[in-house]
Amino acid sequence: MLNFPQNYLCLHGKMLKTVPRHLLLQHFRRKSNDSSEKRAEIIKNLYFETKALYGGVSRELSGNVTPRRTLAEKSDLSTEMFWVMGRRQERVTSVESLPEGRKVKLKKPSLPKSLMDLKKNLPPEPRTGFRETPRIAGNTVIPFDENTLRDLVDFPLIFNKQHPTGNCPESFPEGMKAPSVGKILQATMPEASREALKRWKILQIAELGEEGFKKLQEKHLTEGARLHRWIEGFSRTQEIPPEAEKDPTWSSVREFLQTIQPKIIESRIEHPLLKYQGIVDGVSLVNSELHVIEWKKSERSKPTLSATFDAPLQLAAYLGALNANLGAHGLTEPVKRGAVVVIYTDGRPADVHTLKLSDIQLFWRSWLLRLQEFWIRSRDGTLPEPI
Repeated sequence: MLNFPQNYLCLHGKMLKTVPRHLLLQHFRRKSNDSSEKRAEIIKNLYFETKALYGGVSRELSGNVTPRRTLAEKSDLSTEMFWVMGRRQERVTSVESLPEGRKVKLKKPSLPKSLMDLKKNLPPEPRTGFRETPRIAGNTVIPFDENTLRDLVDFPLIFNKQHPTGNCPESFPEGMKAPSVGKILQATMPEASREALKRWKILQIAELGEEGFKKLQEKHLTEGARLHRWIEGFSRTQEIPPEAEKDPTWSSVREFLQTIQPKIIESRIEHPLLKYQGIVDGVSLVNSELHVIEWKKSERSKPTLSATFDAPLQLAAYLGALNANLGAHGLTEPVKRGAVVVIYTDGRPADVHTLKLSDIQLFWRSWLLRLQEFWIRSRDGTLPEPI
């Protein structure tokens, strides 16, 4: 009994040898035939389904025989396309069966009146293709020739007097003024972002009204200017402004302010060769290294640099302008680092997003591309209207 498996196998093998071969294979042949029939049924159903969808094979017909389209019967193997085309064929048949001259109006799904009124005032959905924003007509004389405009994107972040500057002008043509960094970034905003901003503005106006929206904008501008004034005052005197002591916005940035040493505060700068200007929030020593500082007030959390949108490009533009004219701002060495500081209105600690030189180089390149686009569109008269 201990050798039962081996004995059984030997006995089973001897029995198999005595069974006729055709009886032994009969079972497998039956399974094979069943499988073949199933495959044939599948192919047959697919053939009829294909014929119902696309028609039969084209061939010449003799006599007065007219071609017909055979409808396949629905089965478990029918595809989704069969169902769709069947519904379409039913719809066409029902319309064709109507009395001659009778028109059919297809009802469209309707929205509530309140939503329909709001929908009429919304701009179209954002498109990522060719720009279709309304244009400001008229061409503008720009301070660059064609070659310089083409090579604008190769201008160095840390300006070196030995670097060839092409035909970059030292001054603007008479009557022209250098555009601000903010104006350039807004004019070259990606189309999807522009449409999203338009939609947000329209929704805000629908909710608050024209006057309410204007008051909201004025409130944000006033609060932003007040925060910059507090920071400027503290940077100069190291004393907390009395009206800021109990303000949660000040509480958000106070700890960071106590760790930096300001060198430049709220200063107007202009790039002498690339011809743009703006007001840099500050240049300070952070951990013993010069940083360009960009303050951003926010109600929402922005824990990553990407959440600050164009702030890194703005910072790179100011840093490039500073490095192109260090002596005018009392600096003796180039600035190679920056920080975007997000200050929260609810008092939580500010998020400080620092950028090293390699990071700023990437944003500088993006800024130069936007600057080049601005001057090209200024020349061609295709700048979009302000939002």
